[in-house]
Amino acid sequence: MTSGRETSVPTVADRLAPGRAMPPPPALLRLRPVADLADDVTPTTDGIFDLDHIERIAVLRALPGVGDMVCAVPALRALRRRFPRAGIALIGLWSSQWMLDAYPHYVDELLPVDGLPMLCPPPVDIDGALSALAAARQQRFDLAVQLHGDGSLSNLVTTLLGATRNLVHHLPDNPPPDGALGVPYAGRGHEVVRLLELVEHVGAVGDAQLEPPVWEAQARGRALVASLPAAGGGLAVLHPGASHPRRRWPAAGFAAVARWLLERDIAVVATGTASEQGVVADLCRREPGVIDLCGRTSVCDMAGVLSGARLVVSNDTGVAHLAAAVRAPSVVTFLGDDPGRWAPLDSVRHHVVLLGHSPGDRPGAGEAGPVLDDEQVPRGLHDGELAAVLGAVADQLTNFPPPPA
Repeated sequence: MTSGRETSVPTVADRLAPGRAMPPPPALLRLRPVADLADDVTPTTDGIFDLDHIERIAVLRALPGVGDMVCAVPALRALRRRFPRAGIALIGLWSSQWMLDAYPHYVDELLPVDGLPMLCPPPVDIDGALSALAAARQQRFDLAVQLHGDGSLSNLVTTLLGATRNLVHHLPDNPPPDGALGVPYAGRGHEVVRLLELVEHVGAVGDAQLEPPVWEAQARGRALVASLPAAGGGLAVLHPGASHPRRRWPAAGFAAVARWLLERDIAVVATGTASEQGVVADLCRREPGVIDLCGRTSVCDMAGVLSGARLVVSNDTGVAHLAAAVRAPSVVTFLGDDPGRWAPLDSVRHHVVLLGHSPGDRPGAGEAGPVLDDEQVPRGLHDGELAAVLGAVADQLTNFPPPPA
């Protein structure tokens, strides 16, 4: 992109040393008017982008991460506002079914395409995936929007949906499909902004604020918080897991944070998915005062739990994005990923601490890469890390005191 957008969203990897917190952005994020984007667009067939009669929209984002999906919500919201009467189908994974409960006003149906080789996580199921694409094609979409990645693999899948019009990102050396409205893929900048910039090209202008799941979907999580023992200092949620162990700050660090919070009359719960039971059990073994909620919450339940927290401490994972969506103050540790792309945009409410940062560790910045084996990667606490995280925790507790009793 040729705009100055990247200066509005801090690219902190080049400016921060490990253990330093991310400063606030210099200005409130604003998106360009659609008219300013014309020079970035690859020309297409005259008249093919008549947008007056859009009744069926397909949105491709077949990524497994909760955070990946939450970051797409602002773009989905912008599409809904631009096309309020259109049906919107998410072309994604079965694991994203929670989106139907969380955001029913933006997503009308899920059409799973699990099994596509290279694009989706294993196992591969070519016959099943092709059947799913053929069924999607029968819906005769008026518009397909590729929110999946840089287009190197996903643009082919988008064209297989058979939509009348396609809106896609593409790399400079990989032209968009014939007849598609192609937008150059921004290699840097925030993920939420990148997706919003794409849909602006069909007049879907929106803001970058993440949005929580609807209130009704959070009910079980809120009830779970209400059932916990009360503490004078409020509730802290610790999430020591992440989809890949290389992004996990050690359980010993989370246990030390938990101990510090408990000493200040703050109740502490630990959350995680079923696959993260090991790291949560390690945390609870080190600090028995922590309440173990691992495996007891769906995505929407988790949003309800986070909404009742005075503070959330997590790794760079989906919970960090959910905390931003429900506006729960947080401290987020980053190990090896690009905070300029994935850190919460509100750097006052969400305090980011870089720990041993090395850019580019997330496989496949533009398209989904191979899913690596979920093995524990030995890593101890490095010098200064605990002090940096505890300092961020203390700052957040000062900035966000508990509500009056």
